[in-house]
Amino acid sequence: MLQEDTNGEVISAIPAALATGTSILLGLWASVDQDQFSKEINALIVAMAQYGPGGLSGSVVGISVGSEDLYRASALGAASNAGTGQNISVLLDYIGQVRSVLKGSVLKDVPVGVSLYIIPLS
Repeated sequence: MLQEDTNGEVISAIPAALATGTSILLGLWASVDQDQFSKEINALIVAMAQYGPGGLSGSVVGISVGSEDLYRASALGAASNAGTGQNISVLLDYIGQVRSVLKGSVLKDVPVGVSLYIIPLS
């Protein structure tokens, strides 16, 4: 949700997607501590307020909390030097935080979860 190299700006892909009628899968970076994840949550709140019911509610198809975290935190990820990831308990907590923010919002019906890459075994 955060624009890279900022301390809290909403990612610029949102207005670009809205301007072109593109569906959006929002992503919150979860390979971080609670303080940094709170910035992701705040960006989500700002985006909902800024783009309101006329924008985001019809465009967001889902919200991913951590895209590769489970893989990175696994033995396979560690063996591949995939980087720092989060375990399932942290991701479930972060997903719960996002769902709490969405209650009663313009995105209340949007699915929230973890998207994963499928790694073929060879």
